[in-house]
Amino acid sequence: MAMSIIAAEKARQVIVSTAFAIAISLPASSWLFSGSIDISETEGRRLAALPEIPLDERLLKEFPNKFENYFDDHYGFRSTLIESNRAWKAFVFKKSFTRRVIRGSDDWLFFNDRGSLADFIGQKRLSVEELRAWEQYLLDKKTWLNSMGIEYLFVPIPNKMTVYPEHLPTRIKGSQKESRLDQLEALLNAGSLFGDHLFLKEVLVREKESGPKLLENYLGNQREPVGDLYLHSDTHWTSLGGFIAYRQIIKRLQKMLPGLEPPLSISDQRVESVLATKTDLARILSIPSKEIHHALWPKASCWDGKRRFVKSFEGTEAFQRKKRERGRAAIPFKSVCAQRRFKAVIAHDSFGNRIRSFFGESFGEAVFMGDFDLIGMEQFLREYKPDVFVDLRIERLVPGLLVSDEKLRGAALQVRNRP
Repeated sequence: MAMSIIAAEKARQVIVSTAFAIAISLPASSWLFSGSIDISETEGRRLAALPEIPLDERLLKEFPNKFENYFDDHYGFRSTLIESNRAWKAFVFKKSFTRRVIRGSDDWLFFNDRGSLADFIGQKRLSVEELRAWEQYLLDKKTWLNSMGIEYLFVPIPNKMTVYPEHLPTRIKGSQKESRLDQLEALLNAGSLFGDHLFLKEVLVREKESGPKLLENYLGNQREPVGDLYLHSDTHWTSLGGFIAYRQIIKRLQKMLPGLEPPLSISDQRVESVLATKTDLARILSIPSKEIHHALWPKASCWDGKRRFVKSFEGTEAFQRKKRERGRAAIPFKSVCAQRRFKAVIAHDSFGNRIRSFFGESFGEAVFMGDFDLIGMEQFLREYKPDVFVDLRIERLVPGLLVSDEKLRGAALQVRNRP
């Protein structure tokens, strides 16, 4: 009897020890035998790369920290553990585990990136000198582009919390103050030499009620709600929000480019009901999202939707510099519509993705690109000869765009000093 008890105890210890050994080895096994990923969808960022073992003794000192960063990022089941932790906090406590996402009312989520909230409540106000520096950058850009026969339009897009402050938490929504973009708009509207701008805040705030009603009337009787101008669980605007902005941009450009066709109307659109299930802010919180919105597509499309990559841009200094600094660079592509006459270059962030189809119908050619060094693309601009260059940027990225550029400053001064 005693022997059987001892044997049972030994068996239990072996089972427990084996189970423990298997459990602690699972993450390492997963790390060793699963494929490596470069970008984490869970965290929305690029993961640390496996460092090479340097032969230089000075660089060898940095290797342990770099490898530790790599191991931390690729630890087995890391994504699963992060998602489980986030889901627990989101569902049980109804709170955001990160300062990057603000949970508002009625399931609204807001992106607090690059100090968006601090800017919203007036904690990032610019000095007069800083405001003048932003104005000077815009003037320099306009001067240099105009010297090549290219018009320039600056179009900042308001953050979602700027348009829908009523859905922010109670502790925040009553604290709205003048933002940096508000300061810039006031300065440029007070007799500035730079007048080629279009601030979208006023029109989007005005249209956030009438815009959806217009689409509802166009669609007639339907059970599904049309939605708002920005997605609730994503940082981006909806197709409708982008369409309203597109119409304002084309109307503004008509004053700069006589003969430019009027913008598309709502009756020119084919409307599709879309279920958004992979919204970025919900993904950051690891919570499910099922949000219906309506995608707008031109009915009689002149642009076939084909992306014609501008291969010649790869040879520019701007492209090569970005590739060196970031390890990669996206080649710009263009739309072609033979029924239109003007050519445009539209530099945009992810907010421009939803409205490229509209611009493709309004220009003979429109080149869509990310953020590149302006002077570094001089060769391309002189050869392509666009009629207009449009800067389309979300509010939180505007400070990064309007950084003082000595090369641009020098080029603009040369233009101004010409006899």
